[in-house]
Amino acid sequence: MTTSDIEQMSKVPEFVFVNCCYLGQINSDAEEENQNRNKLAANIGTQLIKIGVKAVIVAGWAIDDAAASDFCEEFYSCLLGGVAFGEATKSARKFVFERHKKRTNTWGAYQCYGDPFYKLDGLSSGPNSFQKFYLQEEVELELFNMVYSLESKSLKNEDAIKKS
Repeated sequence: MTTSDIEQMSKVPEFVFVNCCYLGQINSDAEEENQNRNKLAANIGTQLIKIGVKAVIVAGWAIDDAAASDFCEEFYSCLLGGVAFGEATKSARKFVFERHKKRTNTWGAYQCYGDPFYKLDGLSSGPNSFQKFYLQEEVELELFNMVYSLESKSLKNEDAIKKS
């Protein structure tokens, strides 16, 4: 995938996650390619934002498969649960760091671009759903996100009242 491939996309998705796996190859060509992978990831991420993608995650270097799987599981669990992009990423990084810190730096491989407050459409909370808060900072962040959503008109006043 190159930036020119991205420019030619006929439909622009809202969210893109570009992941890679650890191939375990050790040779001079593979090593040189890995040295520049973070620059390629940055180019891809910024190009996707330029064409209108709202949020992007791109792996900046080869990653450990088990840690990547844990990152994706935690990230998508949060995102599909209605958590904003930035917080979902933070949660996944923390989870992978704590679980795999002695053997991999995969938690830091993911470069994020776009709106940290981006949420997937269609995941509004229903009457039986609620959010558990464990820290005061989580409550403050949720209130900040709600104010931002109200100001940007992505949340209606009546929906904000239902959430509170």
